[in-house]
Amino acid sequence: MAWLRRLYKGAHDLQMDRGQNVFLIGSAGTGKTLLSQNILNKLLSGAVDAQSYLLGDSTFNSQLFEAAMWLVDDNSSTVSAQKHAVFSSTIKKLTSNQIFEYNKKFSVAATVEWLGRVFVTANDDEESLRIIPDLEISSLGKTMLFRTTRVPYVFPESKEVEAIIRRELPHFARWLLEWEVPAHIVDTHRYGVKCYHEASLLKKAEHSSRSNAFSEILDDWATEYFRDHPTEPSWSGTAFKLLKEFSKEDDRRAAVKNLTVDIVSRQLSALKGKGHKIESSEKSGSRIWTIQRIEVKK
Repeated sequence: MAWLRRLYKGAHDLQMDRGQNVFLIGSAGTGKTLLSQNILNKLLSGAVDAQSYLLGDSTFNSQLFEAAMWLVDDNSSTVSAQKHAVFSSTIKKLTSNQIFEYNKKFSVAATVEWLGRVFVTANDDEESLRIIPDLEISSLGKTMLFRTTRVPYVFPESKEVEAIIRRELPHFARWLLEWEVPAHIVDTHRYGVKCYHEASLLKKAEHSSRSNAFSEILDDWATEYFRDHPTEPSWSGTAFKLLKEFSKEDDRRAAVKNLTVDIVSRQLSALKGKGHKIESSEKSGSRIWTIQRIEVKK
């Protein structure tokens, strides 16, 4: 409610402020689409489907900047790794920046100010959760992660739902404007409201992330390496050297056959951003990665 109040009051007063993007996760029949496309859409005088632009399928975005909220529905969960990387990068920029390129078909590109939000709905199965960007430490503060009820609702008929929304929404809007946000939710930083990440979803999102498979390979290698080198506090080397280390064992070779030096470097950077005990430094023009000792399983 505090997140929505900040957004709605800013739109109402024509003084928009920055705020986090929201991922609403849950099973079918729990009101995700009803909330995004029927309630928030009407509350903000329009929301727009931004899936094509955010996934990199289209560079034309002029229609998006007419709305304060961009929607992505849960049919985007099976996108490729490349598109997911584009999506994650764009989502992060939308929260951090306020000036964007305005690209209208048959017109010269320009720049505009936009301080809206992205609202993503997705199912809670493992595949659908892949739509959530890798939540690095720097990204956690820019994302809200909510779960719906686990028990599906029995909704009234569509016409009755529409009548309820039409009747109640003006009163809800006035309540939002007059509601005083509890002090323990207020954040003095630039987004105004403290972040919320539902614990089970945060864990599942980590397990479903693109970097999780690499993390399992790294942990398997590190366990063996530090078992064989009991006095070493860490391992250091380039991404190429680590890739060669991975390939030394026959049972690991098949799992890493599709890895490249660039992928290893990117995955190490992602894990570092998530708080893993990994550091990087520059030496003689090369990036050196340092992996701290992990507890060896006995």
